[in-house]
This record gives sequence, C-alpha cells and structure tokens, in this order.
Amino acid sequence: MKVLKIAALICAAAFSVSSVFASGLYEGTAGTLTNDADNYIDVNNWQKVKVQNLFSQTTIQTSNLDFGLAKMFGKNYMALSYSGNLWTADDSTNQLSFLFGTGNMGFKAGMQWNVDTGTTNTTTTTIVPSVQWGLNFNTGKLPAALDVFVLCAFTNENIDTTTDGKSGSIEKSGATDPQFGANLQLTLSETKSVSQFAKFGLYSIINNTNSSSYTTYDASGDVVDTTSYTTSGSTFGTVEQIFAQYKILVKLDDSFTYCGKFTVPFTFATYNSNSDANSTEIDFVLRNGIQGYIVPKKFALNGGLYTQIPSIILRKDNSSSGTFANTLYCGFTWNLSPAFTLEAANEFVHTNTGTGATSSTASPSISDFWNEQFTISAVAHF
Repeated sequence: MKVLKIAALICAAAFSVSSVFASGLYEGTAGTLTNDADNYIDVNNWQKVKVQNLFSQTTIQTSNLDFGLAKMFGKNYMALSYSGNLWTADDSTNQLSFLFGTGNMGFKAGMQWNVDTGTTNTTTTTIVPSVQWGLNFNTGKLPAALDVFVLCAFTNENIDTTTDGKSGSIEKSGATDPQFGANLQLTLSETKSVSQFAKFGLYSIINNTNSSSYTTYDASGDVVDTTSYTTSGSTFGTVEQIFAQYKILVKLDDSFTYCGKFTVPFTFATYNSNSDANSTEIDFVLRNGIQGYIVPKKFALNGGLYTQIPSIILRKDNSSSGTFANTLYCGFTWNLSPAFTLEAANEFVHTNTGTGATSSTASPSISDFWNEQFTISAVAHF
C-alpha cells in the first residue's frame, strides 16, 4: 500500500472540508466571489441566504452533481447538501452534509465516502465522517467569524491477484487519519464600497497505518504460510498547516465587483521513521475575480485569474522551489427572474507554467470543455 501517497491525498482533500463551494460565480471568478449557492451550507455564512419558503441549488461540474435544499423553521435554519459522481465508474466519491443554524451559530455534520477501482486488482475505500461548528461575533464594531472542525479518514485497500481465491495473493492494508482544524476571519475595515479582511487557519492531521496482511494462495486455494505474513499498525507521521490570507472586496455600485485574495500557507510534514524526509513548504497563491453586469441586474460576465507563485520547499539536506502557474476562468450569471438564477463557468486557459525559455502552455481541448472544466449551476428561491 502506498501509505504516504494516500495519506497526502487524504490530507489535501480533508483540508478543504470546512468549506463547500458550488456556485458558477465562485468557479468563474477563481474562487473569490460567492453567492447563496455557496453560503447555504456554510456554518458562518448561512445567515446571508435569502430564504423565503425554500431555497434550492443544483450544480453540474464535470461528472459531479451537487444538489442542496435549505429552509427556515421559525428562527432556526436547516440545509441538506449532496455531492456525488454521476457517471465515473473507476473512482466514485459521494458526500452528504446537514447544517443546522440558530442565532449566530452553525452546526454541520457530514459524511464522505469514496470507492476507487481504477488500479488493476485494487479496490480502495475511504469513509470520512466530519463535524463542524461556526460562530459569528463582533470585535469592537467589526464582524468576525470562527469555525472549528474535526474529522477522521478511514481508508482500506484490498489488492487481490487471485483467480477465484487460487494462485495468487490478497493484500489488505489501511490507514486511520484523524484531523482537526480552525479558521478565524477578521474584518479589518468595512465601507459601502470597500471591505478588507484577514483570515488565519490551522490544520493538523495524524497519519496512522492499520495492521496489514499479505496472504498467498496456491493452485488449490490453500494458504502458503512461508510467504504469508501480517504487520502491526503504527503512527508514521503528521502534517500541520497554518495559513494567513488577505482579502479585499470592492463594489462599484451594483454593476461591478472585484475581489482579490492573497494566501500564504506553511505546511510542515514530519515522518517518524525518517527525519531526513521532514519538510517545510511555503506556498504563495494569488486569486483575482471580477463580476460586471452588462445588463443591469440581469446578465453579468464573470472572470478570474488564479496565480501560483513558485513555492519554497525546505528539507534537511536540500531546498527547492516550485513553478509559476496561471489559470484563467470565465463565466456568466443570468438572473432570469428574481427567484431563479442560471450560471456557468469554465477554465478558458487550462494552465500556463514556467517563464521564459522553460514556459509551457496547455490549452483546453473540446473534450476538456465538458469532461474536465465545465460548470453549470442553477439557484432558485421559492
């Protein structure tokens, strides 16, 4: 079992569990601007959702369906969200979340499950239960938001090279990776046209391998003891990440909105069995997004630019740096009526990596337009 690789993938996925964004606006502006389709299942932003009788949103992105409902029950708020694969056979991921909001707090419980059969003779299943709590409060006269979450990823891998239980081997292994994290957002300044924010986050994951077994079978289906064995589980390392983010939001009347984010994450990886592999990585991510209405209150064009500035990677015996990459996004928002909105987004330029003589560009193909990059969403207020 490739424990390090699987743990890293779980860690990367788990770090994003505290926020689920679904709207075409968010996708089309490189992850900067949001609307009700993003906020309805967020423990801090559910109060922003305009719920009359019932709110619903539906998003299709590549092979994924995202569907959600929200409703007020007196002064209490409830929302349900489902996200899953529609037609991907080899790697299927599903997620179900429930949010309860009351007063200035939000409580969310979720369950994510994944089945991956993309590797020959190998089936990997992952189950990730999670809980999250959010609190909105004021620091002086300015608003602030705090959220805390806990989750645990349970992964099991089964490699079966036998034929009906004969002439081959069965290897069973797994991992149990608990994680916790917290985010704090502070409002630095807030006026009618310009708002500024600072956000700080802390995430931690403990990577544990479960006990594993390797069993060999002969042509008769009997166990070959000399080549079969079991191993005990252990804690092989931890990953901690802290980040700081600056965000500015500019609104020029109701026709134009700009949002910029600059995020610097610090990631520390520690390995119990090999301290030489310990590393510190510093990333620099810049996001810029705009929305401009060309038909007032009806139709807007959205655009965004995601920039990955070369990272710094530090290890015991060496250091290195990452590459420079850009991704350009575009889309539209169409308010068909006060109660119904249609949105779409796409990566106009897939990636542009490197500089000077080492630069390379990968533009999207026709198949990429739908299979990898296209997002369409609908939001309804009943």
